[in-house]
Amino acid sequence: MLKYLIDVINNSLVTGIVIALLTASVAITDKRMPKRWLILSIAAGVIAAFVLAVLKENTKLVNRNQINAVILIAAIVAVAAFLFFSWKYRGNASEKAWFATARYAVSCFLTALLLFYCLPTIFLYPFGFVAVDQSIFSTDFLFKLIGWLLGLFVVIVSALMLFKIAVKMPYGITRLFTTAVFIFNLVKQFATLFQSFFLRGILVSTKAKGLSKFVLEVVNHADVFIYVLITLTLALAVFLWIKGASAERNLPVPAERRKSRAEVRRQRRIIVTLAVGYVFSIVAMTALFAYDNRPVQLSIAERPAVVGDEILISLDSVADGHLYRYVFTASNGKDVRFIIVRKSETTYGVGLDACDICGETGYYERGNEVVCKLCDVVMNKSTIGFKGGCNPVPLSYLVRGGNIVIKTADLEAEKNRFK
Repeated sequence: MLKYLIDVINNSLVTGIVIALLTASVAITDKRMPKRWLILSIAAGVIAAFVLAVLKENTKLVNRNQINAVILIAAIVAVAAFLFFSWKYRGNASEKAWFATARYAVSCFLTALLLFYCLPTIFLYPFGFVAVDQSIFSTDFLFKLIGWLLGLFVVIVSALMLFKIAVKMPYGITRLFTTAVFIFNLVKQFATLFQSFFLRGILVSTKAKGLSKFVLEVVNHADVFIYVLITLTLALAVFLWIKGASAERNLPVPAERRKSRAEVRRQRRIIVTLAVGYVFSIVAMTALFAYDNRPVQLSIAERPAVVGDEILISLDSVADGHLYRYVFTASNGKDVRFIIVRKSETTYGVGLDACDICGETGYYERGNEVVCKLCDVVMNKSTIGFKGGCNPVPLSYLVRGGNIVIKTADLEAEKNRFK
C-alpha cells in the first residue's frame, strides 16, 4: 500500500503543480476561448497515456524511452512557446485574435503532452498489483489499490487547490510564479533528456564531462526539485493569504466587508487544504518512504539434520503453517538456503530462499503472508513449490517416516545461485 502511495505522489505531484499553474494562466488570459478545448486536451492526454500503458504492458511494440525522448523534446519547445506568449500578454482588448488563439492552442497542446508523459507510469502500477496466480479479490490487492487511489487523490486535490489559488491572484504574480516553476522543471527535464542520450550512445560522457556531471547531479537530487516547486507554490498561497487580509480594510460598506470576509474564509480553506496536501506528500516521500524501505531482517536459518545424502526435517516442526528457513553448506562452502511452508494437511511448499527474478534476496513473513524481500511481491502460499513469477525456485521433496526428505544433490545443483 505505502509503496504505491509514495510512488504515485513522487511521480505525479510535479506534473499536477505544473498543469495547475498552466491551466490557471489559460483561465486568466483566454477567457474568450471555449474551455471545452482545454478539457478535450486533458482527456486526450489521459486516454493516450492509458493506451500507451496498455500497449507497454501487453505488447513489445512500445519503446518507452524513445517515446519519452520525443515527448520531452516536443514539451520543451511547447514550454518555450507558452512562456513567450505568456510574457507577450498585455491584458487589453486590442490583442490580435490569431495571437490569442495561438497562445490557447499551445497551452492545450502542452497540457496534453504533460499528461501523456507522466500518466503511463501511473497507469502501469495496477498491472503489478496481482502476484502470480493471485486473485484480484485478495486483501493484498485491495490495499495496493487503496494506496494507488489515495496517492492520486492527494495529487488531484492539491493541483485543484493550487489552480483555485492561482486564478485569484493578479496575472502578473501568477505569470511570475508559473515561469519560475516551468524553468525549474525544465532543468530537470533537460537532465532527463540528456541522460537518455548518454544511455543510448548519442552522447559520450567522456567527451562531454561537464554535461555528464550536470546530468548526474540533477538526477541524484531529483527530490530537491519537488521541494523547490512545493515551496514556490506555497509562497503563491501566502501571497493570496496576505492579499485577503488587506482586502477588507479598503471596503467602507458593511455588506461588502461581510461578503469579503466570506470570500477570504473560502480562500483560506483552499490554502489550508493545499498545505495539508503538501504536508502529506512530503511526509509520504520522506518518513513513509523510509519506513517502507527499512531493511527487513530475515529470520535465522536453521541447520537441519543430514543423514547420508538426505536432509530430514520433522513434519511436526513445520506444522503451524509459518515460513521456516534452513541452510545447507554445499561442497564449495556456499550456504544454500531453502524454505518450507505447510500449505494443507498433506502438502508443503518447498523451495530455495531465492527466485529466478530477484535472486537470493530471500522471503519473509508479514502477518500470514510470504513476501519477497526485494520486490515486495506477496506469494500465494498455494503456488510455493511451483515455477513462475517471483515464486521460490522449487525443490523436489518427499514425505517419509514423519519427515520431509530433500536430496542434498538437489541443493548442490543450486549452489551457484548463492554467493
